Amino acid sequence: MVIPGLGMLTGGAAAGAAQAFATDDGYFEFTPDRVSSDGVAVAATDLWLDGAANDDDLPGWVLDLIDADLRLHVAPAEPTDDVFVGIARRADVEAYLADAGFSDIVEMDGDAPIYEDVDGGDMVGDPGAEPFWAVAASGADTQEVEWEVRDGEWSVVVMNTDGAPGVAADVEVGLRSGAITPIAIGLIVAGTLVLAGCIALVVVGTRGLRRS
Repeated sequence: MVIPGLGMLTGGAAAGAAQAFATDDGYFEFTPDRVSSDGVAVAATDLWLDGAANDDDLPGWVLDLIDADLRLHVAPAEPTDDVFVGIARRADVEAYLADAGFSDIVEMDGDAPIYEDVDGGDMVGDPGAEPFWAVAASGADTQEVEWEVRDGEWSVVVMNTDGAPGVAADVEVGLRSGAITPIAIGLIVAGTLVLAGCIALVVVGTRGLRRS
């Protein structure tokens, strides 16, 4: 019983200590290397967040319990450029980019994105005119979107506002969970109770040995 008790206590303490690295509004931030593409978009199309999509993924109720929010800060590489960032259902993004060439981020090597280039045309319609985005922002300077994480198949897309090829942007990713503090408190309380039970068992056992 000591081992799981210490594990819960350590995990709770670590979760609580991790909050010290969050921003004032609770986000843990990650800044990858600059994203770029010769095509019309840089996309992360394979955001599997649905237990029905893959047996190894989280079911929807777990996502609800985690209560996570995703925040993206996207700035154009050149201050004279305008940038677009949006999050939408994967099927809608694939249909929108079906005839276009773009770069799909398939994994990360440390801070460096690894791309899979998709061949296609060099122009698509104005992304801001499309109605399927769950959240989107566009314009000069740094753009921000915040999205409450939901189950399903989702994609993140960074583009030029006019849909022209040649995309380059600096992205900052932030993730916040309303469950971290309750989980930390719960683990600390549970670990303390288990360890207290261990101490009680040792005391009772020792007294029994003495009587024997």
